[in-house]
Amino acid sequence: MTDWTFIDQFHFMRPWWLLALIPMLLALLNLKRLQNTSARWENVIAPHLLDHIIVKGNQTQRFTPLRLAFAFTIISVISLSGPSWRQAQSPFFQDEAPLVIALDLSASMQQDDIQPTRLERAKQKVQDLLAIRGGAPTGLIVYSGSAHTAIPLTEDPDIVINLLAAITPEIMPTPGKLLQSILPLVDQILSDSEAPGTLLLMTDGIEGSDIAAFRNHFSKTNDQLLVWGVGSSEPDPNMTTEFVALQESQLRELSRACGGHYESLTLKNVDAKRLQRLTKSHLVAADDQFTPWVDDGYYLAIPMALLIALWFRKGWTLSWE
Repeated sequence: MTDWTFIDQFHFMRPWWLLALIPMLLALLNLKRLQNTSARWENVIAPHLLDHIIVKGNQTQRFTPLRLAFAFTIISVISLSGPSWRQAQSPFFQDEAPLVIALDLSASMQQDDIQPTRLERAKQKVQDLLAIRGGAPTGLIVYSGSAHTAIPLTEDPDIVINLLAAITPEIMPTPGKLLQSILPLVDQILSDSEAPGTLLLMTDGIEGSDIAAFRNHFSKTNDQLLVWGVGSSEPDPNMTTEFVALQESQLRELSRACGGHYESLTLKNVDAKRLQRLTKSHLVAADDQFTPWVDDGYYLAIPMALLIALWFRKGWTLSWE
C-alpha cells in the first residue's frame, strides 16, 4: 500500500521560477504557429485556394522536436523551482525520535482470531518494529486495569525483545482495560528526551471515555499518537469482562481526535515500516526550524537527460524562422 503522507509537505523551494514557464511556453507556441504551413501562407494566398495548394502528410508523428521541447521546458522549470517533500535530519537531535509502546494485556488480547493469539502476534510485530528501528530509543508500557512501565527508553532492542517473552496477562495485578492510566507514564518517560516523542498504542479496543481523555492530553503536548489495531475488536461471547471492545472505526476515531494515525495489523511487514516512517517524520516536522528542506529537483535530471538524448537523432532540429 502506497504511503501518500508526503503530499502534505510537498512545496516548491523557489516558486518564482515557475513564472519562467510563461515566456518559454509562449515562444514555443509561436514556433508551433510558424511551423504550421497554412498559417505561414494565409496572408499571401487566398483562403479558398490555400487548402488546394498545400500538400499535407497522411501520418502524424507522436514524438517531434517541438513536442519534446515542450516537455523539456516544463520539466526543467519544475526542477529549477526546487520541488521538495522532505527535510534533512536535524544535527541537534538523535537520528530517531523516541518511541513509547503501550501494549494491551487485557483478557481480550488472548483471543485467537489472529493466530496464535492477538497478544502473541502483537509481540511479534513489536519485534519487527524494533528490528527496523535499530538503536533508536524505545520504551515499553504494559496495561490492563492499571498501567506499568516495563522498560524506560533504551537504545538496546534486545532488552525489550527478551522481556516480551515473559509478558503475559497473568502478571498484571488488576484486570480490565484502563487505557487512560498510561498517560502519566508516557509523560514521565518522554520528559527525559529533548526530541518530540511518539506513543504507539497496540490494542484491540478502547472504552468510550478514552477518546476525550486522549484528546485533552495530546492537545497540550507536541508528542504524536499512533494506533496499531490488533484483531477484529469483537469481544468473545464467552468473556465476562466489564468493558466493551470497540470496532476499528472507533480506534480510527481515537487517532483522528489526537491528530495521529491508525494502522491495521497485517501479516506482512509493511505496517511496521510505515509506522517507523511516521515516527521519524514526526521528529522532522517538530524540528522544522532547524532542519532544511531537501531539494528533490535533481531527480528530474533523469527524464531531462533522456529527452536530450533524442536530439542526437539525425534531422532533429527546431527552426525559428
